[in-house]
Amino acid sequence: RINVKLGSINTIPDPQSVSILTDLRNLTIVMGANVIHPAPGSEGCPLFTALVGNVDSDTAKYIATCHVQTSQKEIIEDLGEMAQ
Repeated sequence: RINVKLGSINTIPDPQSVSILTDLRNLTIVMGANVIHPAPGSEGCPLFTALVGNVDSDTAKYIATCHVQTSQKEIIEDLGEMAQ
């Protein structure tokens, strides 16, 4: 994990096995999102939200953003803002 977080690449998918992700004529972004809840019984604690997305055609380098969400909703309220 540290290697990737410092900007290096651990692996690049074989273009033949994931051609839909590596076709330069049809650029694709792979994104992942998560809502992190406080421990059970924690009253009034915020949720943490995270979003990651690849920034290269090899789907090997990515950027991430994290936000604090005060509502207790499972939906990331500012997902559009996070994705910009």
